[in-house]
Amino acid sequence: MDTMIPPLQRPSWSRARTAPASAQRGDVLLLVMISLLVCLLGLVYAMRDTIINTQVTGNNLARQKDAQVSDVALHIFENTITSAYGGQVLELSASSQPWWRSVPAGTAPPGDPATSPNYWSNCLNNADPTLRCSQVALPANLGYSAYAVAQPTGHTGAGGNCQGLILLTPYYYDVFIHVVETSRDTSATSEMVFKLCAQ
Repeated sequence: MDTMIPPLQRPSWSRARTAPASAQRGDVLLLVMISLLVCLLGLVYAMRDTIINTQVTGNNLARQKDAQVSDVALHIFENTITSAYGGQVLELSASSQPWWRSVPAGTAPPGDPATSPNYWSNCLNNADPTLRCSQVALPANLGYSAYAVAQPTGHTGAGGNCQGLILLTPYYYDVFIHVVETSRDTSATSEMVFKLCAQ
């Protein structure tokens, strides 16, 4: 007797397993992508402090260098003021100097955003005595340009406090030094009070 053997068929349970396996592969990919995104966000958050600290350190170094160059420019400019002094107040002895700003005492500082925001870019060789400044000859290796101006404060010392020179009166002047890096990346303006003993 011949019996027919039915052809081999896959059990029904094997067909049912193939569908979830392909769906599971998509779930794993989604889980891996979310995990990578979380890791990336964690890395960015951790690097944020490093990036901020690097920027702050760079800004502090630039400010320190600007302050040091301002100090150098101030010492050079003090010699310029002293050589023009001649024993008289600067209102008389320096009126023709390019660094003397002929303004009333108490006038806003040069470069003040409210009154003269573009002062330092237009003051060199300016014919207007209220808008002029002078360039300070800095050493070339500093990599900076410096501009200076002096103006009256309107204050004088009472009682002739000029280191034992009773006949002289101390006069106080505002001195402004503006330094600019050659690359124009940074700039700074410093203000100092300069004391001058005159009759």
